[in-house]
Amino acid sequence: MRPETLALGWAVAATLVLQALTTAKCTSQNLHGKARVFKDLSAQELKAVRRFLWSQEELRLEPSRTPTVAKNSVFLIEMLLPKKQNILRFLNKGGRPPVREARAVIFFGAQEHPNVTEFAVGPLPWPYYMRELPPRPGHRTTWTSRPITWAESVLLGQTLQKTTKPLHQFFLNTTGFSFQDCDSRCLTFTDVAPRGLASGERRSWFILQRSVEGYFLHPTGLELLIDHRSTDPQDWKVEQVWYNGKLYQSPEELARKYEEGQVDVVVLEDLPPKGQGGESTQEPPLFSSYKPRGEFPTPTTVNGPRQVQPQGPRYKLEGNTVHYGGWSFSFRLRSSSGLQILNVHFNCEHIAYEVSVQEAVALYGGHTPAGMQTNYIDGLHYGTRLHTHLLGNMHTHLVHYRIDLDVAGTKNSFQTLQMKLENITNPWSPRHHLVQSTLKQMSYHRERQAAFRFGQTLPKYLLFTSPKENRWHHKRSYRLQIHSMADQVLPLGWQQERAVTWARYPLAVTKYRESEVCSSSIYNQNDPWDPPVVFEEFLHNNENIENEDLVAWVTVGFLHIPHSEDIPNTSTPGNSVGFLLRPFNFFPEDPSLASKDTVIVWPRDSGPNYVQRWIPEEDGDCLMPDPFSYNGTYRPV
Repeated sequence: MRPETLALGWAVAATLVLQALTTAKCTSQNLHGKARVFKDLSAQELKAVRRFLWSQEELRLEPSRTPTVAKNSVFLIEMLLPKKQNILRFLNKGGRPPVREARAVIFFGAQEHPNVTEFAVGPLPWPYYMRELPPRPGHRTTWTSRPITWAESVLLGQTLQKTTKPLHQFFLNTTGFSFQDCDSRCLTFTDVAPRGLASGERRSWFILQRSVEGYFLHPTGLELLIDHRSTDPQDWKVEQVWYNGKLYQSPEELARKYEEGQVDVVVLEDLPPKGQGGESTQEPPLFSSYKPRGEFPTPTTVNGPRQVQPQGPRYKLEGNTVHYGGWSFSFRLRSSSGLQILNVHFNCEHIAYEVSVQEAVALYGGHTPAGMQTNYIDGLHYGTRLHTHLLGNMHTHLVHYRIDLDVAGTKNSFQTLQMKLENITNPWSPRHHLVQSTLKQMSYHRERQAAFRFGQTLPKYLLFTSPKENRWHHKRSYRLQIHSMADQVLPLGWQQERAVTWARYPLAVTKYRESEVCSSSIYNQNDPWDPPVVFEEFLHNNENIENEDLVAWVTVGFLHIPHSEDIPNTSTPGNSVGFLLRPFNFFPEDPSLASKDTVIVWPRDSGPNYVQRWIPEEDGDCLMPDPFSYNGTYRPV
């Protein structure tokens, strides 16, 4: 990786790597003061928004932890980013900063027709108004599409405890654990989305597991389907029970047939109870435990190497803004989608306005309704056996990113470079021919042209170019380099695929629109049949993308076929995917030449080599001492 590379890669969570060792041409103070426009809401601002909402009597709000669904409660408060044009005007020309607002999501369950409504609340830090945020035209947010809350999760746990009472003895005999009077040998559960088979449903499959360390690797083999659409938990009911390859209409039916000897049971090996700290007391540890076990061929009784900063950090963190080696960027962690890197500059030049995570999905195949099972023989078409009663189902991880590139300004174009072969007459030997590589450059004029589907050849060099030229008369550009093993998982238009239409494209390039700032939403998972955000619609207008403000939408991922080495934890090496943003004729030469980290070793005809440094070697300890502090008090030694 070159020192000037801006990289964003993903293994379990998204990570941004910004590397460039060069002296900035401007001071960080030029950007820091204004970068606060990107700052997440402070604790004081969150409290101010909450107080304001609670002061609006017409909302009739109740605490979110009140154990009922039939209430009006605040689900989410996060910063509502101002329009890009307003932010850029403030950053580039000064003046008053854009109005600071919060996005508030409220679940209205205490009314005849429950609904989910979003509001903009401002101005911060002293809000006095709220306005409703409408969904995208032609879409709506349904009540059943709302995410699961803490209160609903608690009520579902209580429902499971109540409805599985007839299976108490069955659980004890087959697993050694139960929901009733269990103390340290309790069952737990994991729920699976989407919740149903059609829009408007809220039916969830629950995987019952033994509550031990690594509980997700200890399924009982029993799964239940619960309808919890009603706002009254008394109306919730178990619709189906799946156990060992067979479906039953209720827990009572399974319990009765078990007593009659009509159920083919799988008795799981006995497990120890949890210790006081929640850990297993078993020696040797459970296979799902992270405790060291086994023989390691290399002695590891000494500490490993460490990365140190001998003279302190060379980066600077000012609020939510990072400065390092000429790079400057702000960041926030958006509750509804994840990490956002904003206002990326190098030497005070625009590189990108936003680099952010949009969505992450895992699409499973399996033999059971929820995808985990104990009878591994029936499921070998979908995965591999990992332990005595455990099969790991194959699944595909996909992550979607939004990259709003502003390469030396907001007016950019998209083009690609590819290699092609030409067969020509040899100029110095006309009787012979030469086959050699040539460059094929292609410019893209419309969004549909720049939407590359999986299965279609994606050019290797994807360039976002500025009208400005470098010293050598090439358009200043940044290259998008994608590292991924993703492929199309669902057929076009197939049931839930409408919620993840972004997964059709490893890359799509669109013109910036304020109505297209997110490719998904917090509601898409639970109503994928009629989602409020459909990425495919971003391409319908097929706008011009020449000398426009462009956005790249990138899908990366990989197929994961679990294997025994994934227990208890999947390794990161080999499973890393992501992309790089690399300068391509953006600079007249390698910008890392400005770095003084360079070390050159000059060979000599006789004697030792000459080592030339531009930063003197440090003397003494390799670790910086802790800062000295004194609070003015006296304590005898």
